[in-house]
Amino acid sequence: MKQMICIAETIWRNYPSRTQELISRLQQVDCLFFEPPVTWLAFFLGRTGRRRLKAHLGDGRQVLPSVTVYSLPPILPFDQSFSYIKKRNQRKLARYIQKKMVQHAFELPVLWVATEAGAGLPTLLPCCNVIYDCMTAIPGNALSEQELSLLQDADLVFAPTTDIVQQISFIHSNVALLPNGVNYALFSEPSCETPALATSSSASIPRPIFGCAEPIRSETELLPIACAARAHPEWSFLFLGTWTHRAMQRLQKFSNVHFLHPQSQEKMAEYVRQFDVCLSLQTPLSSPQDPLTLRMLEYLSTGRPIVACLYPNEIEYFPDVVYSSYNPQEFITLCARALEEQTTWFADRRRVYGSAADWNIRVAEMVRLMEINGML
Repeated sequence: MKQMICIAETIWRNYPSRTQELISRLQQVDCLFFEPPVTWLAFFLGRTGRRRLKAHLGDGRQVLPSVTVYSLPPILPFDQSFSYIKKRNQRKLARYIQKKMVQHAFELPVLWVATEAGAGLPTLLPCCNVIYDCMTAIPGNALSEQELSLLQDADLVFAPTTDIVQQISFIHSNVALLPNGVNYALFSEPSCETPALATSSSASIPRPIFGCAEPIRSETELLPIACAARAHPEWSFLFLGTWTHRAMQRLQKFSNVHFLHPQSQEKMAEYVRQFDVCLSLQTPLSSPQDPLTLRMLEYLSTGRPIVACLYPNEIEYFPDVVYSSYNPQEFITLCARALEEQTTWFADRRRVYGSAADWNIRVAEMVRLMEINGML
């Protein structure tokens, strides 16, 4: 069985990250999955932060028959400003990983790096090949020192968008596009047998339900939601997942705006499949050239109508099946139009887009490229 070390960008969680989706679908590969380290400043983040500081002291968690999860030990802060701190942190992480490699009898595994925290490790760990999944590069911005280091050490580079591929192809000659995917089977299931949506107070949310499953950041533009909630008190707006305190303060004054926090991907899928209309909001952190965000693919897989908020010069994505608005009034108009959608052609077309992005298809392409490069 092939062996792999994965330096992940997030902890192993109930709602899978991109790396989890890719790694968990690999066949005949034994993987040690290392969650990213926190700095000692996490001590000041309360109980959760202090728990993360001690996570590396526990035993590994076998989350799948071929995947064992460990947490990397805490590191010193400010390593981007001081080279001696950076080198000390890298050596500390490498020693911990090598200890686990010996414990699991790993010899010359493939090293998969999905975070800048893994910079420098390819030169300190015994590995046969290095794969860098470059997800953090922002098109138009200069690459960080860590990204450049990983690009220099990698044998194969994956990137989720064409913009990132174009940006790093000038630096690395072996870059492949590996877009985001979706658990199509989960999100395309019929919703007739799922329970009615309810808030934490157990009161059923009246229909129609306009739902947003995207993370709501402080930069997210909420004016279209506020205008629509005020203009149509008979509509319900539901936010799932994570949101900022500012967002709750701004929207909680509307009785028809609700917040829920599903604890797993399965529960999230249950809720999203019951939306009457799915909403995609503006955020400066999104790339207008990357429509294949995880949430958008989940929306498409349900077949439900989708209304997206775009910036004035932003290119419409999936214009044949997504209603794109550029101002609050147009947003309200398109929400009403989406709610009246009758033909099944649009729903079927959306599911075609979703099924084409299934994670199993993405992994099959990833495996093909790894085999071509002699990594499997």
